[in-house]
Amino acid sequence: MLINYLLNPLRGKRNDILFLLFLAATLLIPFIGFYSNLFYIFFVIIPSIFIYNEILNYKSEKDSSQSSFNKAIIYSPLPFLILAIISIILLQEARLELINYISTGIESLKLETDFLTSKEFSYMMYIINNSKTIATTMVYLLPGMSYAYIISMLYLTCKYFFRKLQIKLYFKMPEYLMIVFVCCGFLVLSSNTAAKYISFNTIIIFSTIFFLQGIDIINYFLKKIKSSNFIKFITYFLILTQLPITIIVSLLGLIDNWFKFIKDEAS
Repeated sequence: MLINYLLNPLRGKRNDILFLLFLAATLLIPFIGFYSNLFYIFFVIIPSIFIYNEILNYKSEKDSSQSSFNKAIIYSPLPFLILAIISIILLQEARLELINYISTGIESLKLETDFLTSKEFSYMMYIINNSKTIATTMVYLLPGMSYAYIISMLYLTCKYFFRKLQIKLYFKMPEYLMIVFVCCGFLVLSSNTAAKYISFNTIIIFSTIFFLQGIDIINYFLKKIKSSNFIKFITYFLILTQLPITIIVSLLGLIDNWFKFIKDEAS
């Protein structure tokens, strides 16, 4: 909605002033809370401005390359990623409170064990008995999961607006980021807990990027063979619901960095 407003050719200075006043009033409403405001700023406003700026550059032909859009999509979640990392490290009280909240939620699953088979019951009890460890891991993986959520929403948003603007975009990660993926990915072999969490977050982030890149490769070939909407629906349904196929699509996005399946349109 924010990008749609910014792209409206009829808006003027008066509209912008009213919009900024409305936005400021919304963020200052007491019952919304400080964290909700941060969420709105970093999840919505900053990514929207990144994408809006790239659309302006594209329309003015200052930069009509595909890579600028890809960089905007990849880099715009970084402010929230940095904020999440700093918050988890420095705000110990909030971190412990969140861990206890998640742990309590997991332990409440004891009430749902009446209709489980013996095998399912043993799995459930294992999860409940390790609720603190699982909750701690989930909290430390929040930066990577937040990044994955933001970039996925940005990807879908850009696909919608770029279709309206008749901009053809194939999502592709800049090749130099492979260095970050490889270096941080190998930290999973470390015996240090902090290094492992860095590695896990890195794997979540890059798995999402590779998945989106793989989705665009699938989309490219489906268009190339002029497949029907029904075939497209079945294909995307299987990708989103079948984990082995999801992993294959992510691997497709990964190896695309070397084989370059989309050659003409990617340039």
